[in-house]
Amino acid sequence: MQTQISSKYQRSKVRHSGGYVTLVLMIIVGAMAFAIALSAITGGVSAAKTGFSFMQLSQARSYATGCVEQALYKVHNGDIVVGSTDTGTDTFSNGTCSYFATVSALGDMTVNASGFSVRSKTDIIIEGTVSGGRVTITSWR
Repeated sequence: MQTQISSKYQRSKVRHSGGYVTLVLMIIVGAMAFAIALSAITGGVSAAKTGFSFMQLSQARSYATGCVEQALYKVHNGDIVVGSTDTGTDTFSNGTCSYFATVSALGDMTVNASGFSVRSKTDIIIEGTVSGGRVTITSWR
C-alpha cells in the first residue's frame, strides 16, 4: 500500500510542477508584453514632442516673416528713407517678432528679423536695394 501512496504522491507532484512552469511562463510573457507596450508609449510621446517642436518652429518662422513684411512695406511706402534705420516689434498670441531695418545712403537695404514662439526662435536676414521707391530683394536667408 505504501507503493500506491508514493506513486500517487509522485503523480500529484508532477501536476503541480506543470502549473509552476505555466505560472513562470505567464510571468515572462507578461513582462515582455509590458516592455513592448512601454516602448510603444515612449515612441508615441517622442513623436508628439517632435511634432510640437516642429509646430513651434513653424510659428516662429511665420512671426519673423511677418516682421520682414512689415519692414519691407515701410521701405516701399517711404517710411524708412534712404540713409536711415528703423526697428519694430509685434506681439502675437503665442509669441513675438522684432526687426531692425537699415537703408544706406547708396540704397543698400538690410532687414534682420527674429521670430519667437513658446520654445523656438528663427532669424531671417533680407538684403536688397532701394531705388526710386522700388525695392529689390537680392538675398533672403
